[in-house]
Amino acid sequence: MERAEKLLGGLSSESERWQVSVDKLQEDLTNMTGNILLSSAFVSYLGPFTAEYRNLCVEKWIRLFIERGIPTSKDYNLERVLSDENQIREWQDCELPAD
Repeated sequence: MERAEKLLGGLSSESERWQVSVDKLQEDLTNMTGNILLSSAFVSYLGPFTAEYRNLCVEKWIRLFIERGIPTSKDYNLERVLSDENQIREWQDCELPAD
């Protein structure tokens, strides 16, 4: 019984973490249209510019999307949309920039 209680206690904390993940995935699904449109524009037009200029453009585009009713993450991040943490670490291991 003690082991079962420990297991259930451990799983209950995992349940909270899973719920946070589910909520984030639901938010990502809702914002997918705007995030993919923003990522496409970013890759197509902003590659040769400085990070500062890219950030300014992304901020303007997010405001424009919100005005037009296109669902988009307010905390948009290109790396998060197009890759994951493991892939970014692999890039850095190969001495490539994280972005």
